[in-house]
Amino acid sequence: MSALLENLAVIVPVGPNEKCWGTLLTDLVSLPSGAEVILVGVSDVPKELNLSRDFGPKVRWIKGEKGRGKQMNAGANATQKRYLWFLHADTRVREANIADLSSRVTDTDDALDYFNLGFLPDGPFLTLLNTWGTWFRTHLLQLPFGDQGFVIKRELFDKLGAFEENARYGEDHLFVWKVRHAGVALRCFESQLFTSARNYRDNGWGKTTIRHVLLTLRQAVPQYWKIIRQLRVP
Repeated sequence: MSALLENLAVIVPVGPNEKCWGTLLTDLVSLPSGAEVILVGVSDVPKELNLSRDFGPKVRWIKGEKGRGKQMNAGANATQKRYLWFLHADTRVREANIADLSSRVTDTDDALDYFNLGFLPDGPFLTLLNTWGTWFRTHLLQLPFGDQGFVIKRELFDKLGAFEENARYGEDHLFVWKVRHAGVALRCFESQLFTSARNYRDNGWGKTTIRHVLLTLRQAVPQYWKIIRQLRVP
């Protein structure tokens, strides 16, 4: 077992009335005893839950302010672990993902690592196109998003300034731009990390896809323009 897994904090923001994180926890029980899983909710832990009994002592719940950026920062601030792995509550983790973590990240690395994205079979068939689009965005445009499971050293995370807490959306996207502007490496693992496609099912594939593209462009264009201006400075 790698030193990383023994010194790893998995941080999972939990939205109001969100329940899917229970399935994610079953995927994480194989992590070594030195690792910890921090669920960051917007309320106190539900009274009917006994996290230690059901999932082991490595799992704990803390309360944070509403907003994914605030919740993820609160989780990072609540741990002393050297490595941070940010996961969405509707993610499923496989053995291949754990193996990638164990074999690739080392103490000497200053990088933001993440996974290829796949969708669970709980949405429309057309999400296959979103998988291809994510591959293009990730590998050609160097723009991974948070559902790809960011992995980063705590020291580097703090140096970059953590997640934007006042952004209305796309705090993960904005964090990637912090990484790029700082000249930090972006690296994709070989394995796929799977996430739910229920948003496409519930809100419509076309409507959801177009909305994501437009919101991404709204944030990305000013960042690309910033890079162009920097290149033009003599």
